[in-house]
Amino acid sequence: MIIVSTAVASSVAEGAGREFVWSWVDHMGGSGMGESHGTSDNAHLRAVLDSVKSHPGAEPLMVESGSSVLAEQWNVGRGSGRLAAEVVGLDDCLLAELGDVVAKRTGPVKVRWARGEVLSHYQAKAAQLAACSTTVRQEIRGTLASC
Repeated sequence: MIIVSTAVASSVAEGAGREFVWSWVDHMGGSGMGESHGTSDNAHLRAVLDSVKSHPGAEPLMVESGSSVLAEQWNVGRGSGRLAAEVVGLDDCLLAELGDVVAKRTGPVKVRWARGEVLSHYQAKAAQLAACSTTVRQEIRGTLASC
């Protein structure tokens, strides 16, 4: 089984609304990250989507997510390891894309909620990666703004 832990860190970009940096770390040393605007649940959704895309194949995949909404809807929604068709607060296009990626993957995908402060070692690593990326982005913005 492949286990992937995801995390999200937020920063406020002046005039641009809420910005989130998401990341994932698998338990074999791989990682990925990106940025998202909007809600933290959608940032978690992007992290799960990218982690599933990055782990194709038949081996079972377990994703730890900090989003209780995402994990609950995954497990309750269809009972077959897929999200409900409409989930309040989550981007429908991202949900559809995740559904397509999971459908094309030959192995099962499970999403588990990693509760608040109860972080696994890998969830903490993913959180560090997201926080570090947020800090770097803020420093770059500050440098560019002063030019």
